[in-house]
Amino acid sequence: MKLEGTESIPIRPPMLLLAALFALIVLAQGIAAPFDKDAEPQSAQWIVSVVRDGAWLIPRDYYGAIDRKPPLFYWLAAAVTEASGGTVDEVRARIVSLMAGAALATIVLAWTAANCGATEGWLAFLFLLGIYGYSSRATLALTDMLMTLFAMSAYLAMFPLLNGVESPRRARWVGIILGLGVLTKGPVVIVLVGLAAAIYLLMKSENPIPILRRGWPWKILGVAIGVAAIWYIPWLASGERHVVQVFLKENLGHFLPEKYGGTGEAARPPWYIAVRTVGGSLPIVMLLPASAAAIATGEIGLNRRRAFAFQAAFAIATVAFFSMGSAKRDDYILPAMPPIAILCAGAFFLDKPREGTMRWGARLRDGASAAIGIAMLMLLVAAWIPLGGLRMQSSDAALYSLFQGMIRSAGLGSLAFIALTVSASATVLIAIWRRNQIAQGVAVGVLAIAGTLLMTASIRPALERERTPKPFLALVKARIEDAPVFLIYARNYELSYYLGRGIGLLTGRRAAHPPAGRPYYLIAYDRDVSRIPQPIRSRMKQVARAGTVGGEGPPTLYEVDPIGSPVAGLNVERGAANK
Repeated sequence: MKLEGTESIPIRPPMLLLAALFALIVLAQGIAAPFDKDAEPQSAQWIVSVVRDGAWLIPRDYYGAIDRKPPLFYWLAAAVTEASGGTVDEVRARIVSLMAGAALATIVLAWTAANCGATEGWLAFLFLLGIYGYSSRATLALTDMLMTLFAMSAYLAMFPLLNGVESPRRARWVGIILGLGVLTKGPVVIVLVGLAAAIYLLMKSENPIPILRRGWPWKILGVAIGVAAIWYIPWLASGERHVVQVFLKENLGHFLPEKYGGTGEAARPPWYIAVRTVGGSLPIVMLLPASAAAIATGEIGLNRRRAFAFQAAFAIATVAFFSMGSAKRDDYILPAMPPIAILCAGAFFLDKPREGTMRWGARLRDGASAAIGIAMLMLLVAAWIPLGGLRMQSSDAALYSLFQGMIRSAGLGSLAFIALTVSASATVLIAIWRRNQIAQGVAVGVLAIAGTLLMTASIRPALERERTPKPFLALVKARIEDAPVFLIYARNYELSYYLGRGIGLLTGRRAAHPPAGRPYYLIAYDRDVSRIPQPIRSRMKQVARAGTVGGEGPPTLYEVDPIGSPVAGLNVERGAANK
């Protein structure tokens, strides 16, 4: 990928393999934590559909709903499951995202080293692993990380093409990678990469339209469509009555506002994606103004400026495209994370500014680095601030409480985090004083990774273990066996996944009729009991209650007796439910 006039030092394959292994270790933390909410459990059910039922063309969840995305992610997860025992669990459902996250981090290292410099590549690699908005999504059973791998890989491979280096072979490879991205998330991958390419050309003061007269863009598009057609054609020709509706809803309905025929899902203000992008890439994103200022002052030279403009174009395209859509989800920020890591790494490799200009890039970098180091030290101090003196939302309060417990525990992990934070923060401040840019950057990267690991390896898994109904559902499954079980009014993919089957609904348009003349079971949260019709409520007997905390509160299992005879109850306390 090296361009003429670009100083670079490629990294040899053995080092890339070691980097990939390191990325796997860092990103794998928390991969076995229980599923949280509905998105991951439903995704896992589609993997089950492929493994158990052989539904490779149209996977279905436990309720019979078809997969709304192309199935490459579920195919790969199913293949891993088949090769490792045949049982879908949290680790097997997430392993594809983990592998994709580690692969993309390694690709970022290789590309940055080839186009900017080896040391800069390693720093971008550290920064990317230290971005929580990236690392946390490497252990989610969702399609976003795999899509980002294909979208970013195709875009990086286009760099020489967009700079005048014609290569039909490269165009074919870009098309194949884009096609795999379409098989993961849909045509949005082509749109996102195309928009980023157009923005990059405009940043170079080139008109994107003449590029379309060349052969390679159409070769890329044709190959990508050909790869995607492997699944799309048989899917659309399957005769399934919902597939066209699903295609339109996923590709147009989420983009259009509700008043113009959109789905109305996840509708948020236009600035939402930009704010979430900044929040998800803290603290590394604090260095972005330094890189921007360094380009303006000439502290980042012309030979590297082109590579940074290329990365900035992809980040801008991600934020702009998803900000224009009606549906705005937190996962949409993920493609912007690798470019931000690369751009921020550039702040630690500055030259002298142009004559007559100030060293604003270096000053902003030093200020941001010092702020990151001091903030991490203050985070340690905050572990001893009483929670009662702060006003926080319940979820934030739970995270803060877990953080305090982890730091105060004086366990091996706690002591390692404290020692790493103190030493890295001190290194940042000393490196600023001694004007050692590389040591300063490495220390910032270490601080970012330490903070991310604190969340992914300790706090988030602990929170999910407190909130998961998994142990409760194991008790329920043993108690009711194959007896009918219902929810009140809405599907719950978390409960159904851990129960191992779909759960019928008592009310609403999807309501099912309970069996006549025989007992059945009902799982309900406290706040929803009032929705139960009175004739049913009067015949409910509590059988078991989960010990979960937070979220919607603990679910409870009731037995509904059609005759009304009393049923002995069994209360499952928090400790028992979480064993």
